[in-house]
Amino acid sequence: MKCRYAMLLLVCLALQAVAETTAQKKPPNFVVILLDDLGLHDTGFMGNDFIETPAIDQLAHDGATFTQAYASAPNCAPSRAAILSGQYAPRTGVYTMMSGDMGESARRKLQTPKNNVFLPEQVYTLAELLHDHGYATAHIGKWNLGHGAARGPEGQGFDINIGGHRGGVGQSFHAPYSKELPGLQGAPAGEYLTDRLNHEATKFINKNKNRPFFLYLSHYAPHFPIQAPPDTVKKYQTKRDTFCRPPAALKYCDMTPYYPEYAAMVEHIDRGVAQLRAALAADGLADNTVIVLMSDNGGYAWVRDPQALSGQKSQLYEGGIRVPMVWLVPGNASGIKVDVPVSGVDIYPTVAALAGIDTRQQLLDGADISPLLSGKGKLSPRALYWYFPAYALDSVVDDSDDQAGRRTNADFSQVPAAVMLRDGWKLIRYYSSSEQGNGNAPELYFLPDDPQEKHNRFASEKKRGDDMMRELESWLHSTGGALSLPANPAFQPSP
Repeated sequence: MKCRYAMLLLVCLALQAVAETTAQKKPPNFVVILLDDLGLHDTGFMGNDFIETPAIDQLAHDGATFTQAYASAPNCAPSRAAILSGQYAPRTGVYTMMSGDMGESARRKLQTPKNNVFLPEQVYTLAELLHDHGYATAHIGKWNLGHGAARGPEGQGFDINIGGHRGGVGQSFHAPYSKELPGLQGAPAGEYLTDRLNHEATKFINKNKNRPFFLYLSHYAPHFPIQAPPDTVKKYQTKRDTFCRPPAALKYCDMTPYYPEYAAMVEHIDRGVAQLRAALAADGLADNTVIVLMSDNGGYAWVRDPQALSGQKSQLYEGGIRVPMVWLVPGNASGIKVDVPVSGVDIYPTVAALAGIDTRQQLLDGADISPLLSGKGKLSPRALYWYFPAYALDSVVDDSDDQAGRRTNADFSQVPAAVMLRDGWKLIRYYSSSEQGNGNAPELYFLPDDPQEKHNRFASEKKRGDDMMRELESWLHSTGGALSLPANPAFQPSP
């Protein structure tokens, strides 16, 4: 009799061990939170002492902060294309918004290549990869990469699409929203879009708690129009008026009148991060869910830290492409700061690696950065690249500023260029060396000593600059990027 009981006990223990092993092998969930036009210093964990972001700050405290994180493009659509494809712009053909031929034709010296305003159907997206491995997938928020059954989120691997269409800007953050936003028709008047997207995200988590899921929460905020709920705006207006009385030296006191409302927009994003993490904890998923948070590009000068980096959204200077990035991977050490340059294009291969999915047969430009998440691992030396053979307009560029005035003319905030970053050295190769007179020659900066990109060292570091130029041109050739652009016959030189 004792023998039978002993056998039963051994069987039960064995079954328990199998169950625990199976539970441990359950695929991790993934949540990617992408913010729209959030500047590098617009959260507390990145040094902002005006905007209140306790949930995002806690996320950074619990995970790994990448202090040299980059968007793969200086504006929305190509940045999103890189995240979802794991490929640089020359491969997808998505390198700017709408058309590279922005502005008056007579002011453009060059013709730009055709730009894809959608993610090509043949691209095997991160959502498709995870979906094919049993994940429930949801896109909530801004899509900006085409529409319809093939090019919308539903055609690119997502089971659910709420709010995603080809456009990048909503008519209003307050309901009623644009009729183009799927799943949001009939919203109660006055509902705030960011809050609604946060609610839809937590609802998806609750519904899919028993299977692995990929949630892509792609906020429209804090992109313009700058709009937030009145109570939150009033809070920041009062805070500004209180904290900015002399002799206060708060650096944000000199910001534009938009700033309190912009701050309110960011706070509502932060509230959603708190709600999302609470939902994960309530469903017992927090210990098996990877969270990634970053911005799609840099912010605007009129809402971001005035002492921040040179340049802004749509520009290839650091202010246009440096972004905040946090990775929270359960089981890794908390509070890590990683100084290795990484990019949005790295999200795809890293998520795949964490999910245990082999992507060696895929053409991915990004790197698996998971070794860095422990704070102890390393990456093989590499370069990062940007491809922007386009003209960009920005009505808020301040041409009176030396940095803006020196690098842009009165017509464009960015002219066609490609960029390479390696070992702290950043090369900017313009497609027309006379686009802005003598000011548009190649530029070379050593960012550790010159984060504001004030000192062009291409002439003094001629060998280094020439070597990097050859490498950049080799990269353009290998990825299908343009090496040169044809002249625009409609161009008329300025008097």
